[in-house]
Amino acid sequence: MSLSKHAILISLFIFSFFATPALAATDSAPFYKLFYYREGKKAMASFKANAQNIDIIAPQVYGVKADGELKGELTNDFLKIAEDNNVKIMPLITNSNFSEKVLDEILSSSVVQEKIIKAMVKEGKEKGYYGWQFDFEQMTADHRNQYSAFVKRAYKEFKKNNLVFSVAVISQISENPADYPNNLWQRVIGAYDYKVIGKNSDFISIMSYDQPKSPGPVASLDWVKKIISFAITKVPADKISLGVPFYYWKWSRENGKLVDIGGYGSLEELLANKKQIVNQGWDLTYQVPWIVYVKNKKTYTIWYEDARSFASKLNLAKANQLHGFSAWVLGLEDPKIHQVLKNS
Repeated sequence: MSLSKHAILISLFIFSFFATPALAATDSAPFYKLFYYREGKKAMASFKANAQNIDIIAPQVYGVKADGELKGELTNDFLKIAEDNNVKIMPLITNSNFSEKVLDEILSSSVVQEKIIKAMVKEGKEKGYYGWQFDFEQMTADHRNQYSAFVKRAYKEFKKNNLVFSVAVISQISENPADYPNNLWQRVIGAYDYKVIGKNSDFISIMSYDQPKSPGPVASLDWVKKIISFAITKVPADKISLGVPFYYWKWSRENGKLVDIGGYGSLEELLANKKQIVNQGWDLTYQVPWIVYVKNKKTYTIWYEDARSFASKLNLAKANQLHGFSAWVLGLEDPKIHQVLKNS
């Protein structure tokens, strides 16, 4: 789920989305706060300072190659913070470098899949993990049934071994390929069978960020509503974790192109330097803040995520009685979001 990878995906996603009726959600499920984690000073500092606001930490450190070998390791400092604060650890497992070739070979071999699952069970039990999240990406719709079978096989074994299992999925609006231009269903989206994956996992994390055909924001509130509206027709609401972003998109006003991606910390100097800012505000429809500023005689617009935009998405997830949220990624957030969580 790297920022650079999502920047590439936005050039692919150029379709419109429509809301559909929802299935009823249950009332009794707890609300889980999941934060993704990538190694780095800012991520570690945030984890140390805010672990009390985190239910599940999902580090992106493990990967598998075509032969099924599991590679990855968490630092002792990371493990100690989690243990001291009773934070559940649910690592992501990815196809190495999000390689399409690697994933194709994995999905073509039940022997390799069994090797991966056994390695994950062994590692999870030895390290005392809460569970695992599949984050396999860059596969075509031709892999749909193969991937569903892999998910089923993993879920069965994880349940036997008391490991919680979740799956990260790219957002969808329907199962009709005609609803997606540029062959996107075949190329990217159609590999994820929401109904089957939802049935064969404890929860799914839907990547609602990187809004296609965006007017500016990474994920406007109206866009997120449309994602939820479709998802809960396929998966019970209490098995859906809403993916929320902590990063901004920077657009060139000259050519309308996306030119940069970054975290809230990168904006603090700009927000403090009023001389560069031409205008700034809060969009009532999108529920996201924005800044227009000039640098080196060029004008840019930044749509970013702050505590207020996070609160809007958090309230939406709670109103729909979802499983919780999955935030990408710890260390990029507005520090004030942790006060929002304390007060919620």
